[in-house]
Amino acid sequence: MYLFNITINIENQYREEWLDWINGKMKSLLNDKTLVLDFNILKIISEEMHNGSSFSFQYHIKDIEGIDVFEERYDREVAAGMYLLYKEKFVEFRTRLEVIDWKL
Repeated sequence: MYLFNITINIENQYREEWLDWINGKMKSLLNDKTLVLDFNILKIISEEMHNGSSFSFQYHIKDIEGIDVFEERYDREVAAGMYLLYKEKFVEFRTRLEVIDWKL
């Protein structure tokens, strides 16, 4: 299994508006249970910034090809709109991770 992580830092004055907007956009992407097996959104507290709040969106996806499909849909349905509405109000970075079966 793979984890596709998108970390976004949004300026605090836009945080609540943006959270409402992103919530509406993510619902359509998360309805396809064949692509996204599980999903978490986390507020990052280790790096509090004076002018922004950071969030981690974690998508559990079956295979690496699924990340490509998801990213294409994400960019089409969410990222394009976010860049249009919140241009220069946020920064994001994406990380692809492979889940390792670790036994202690």
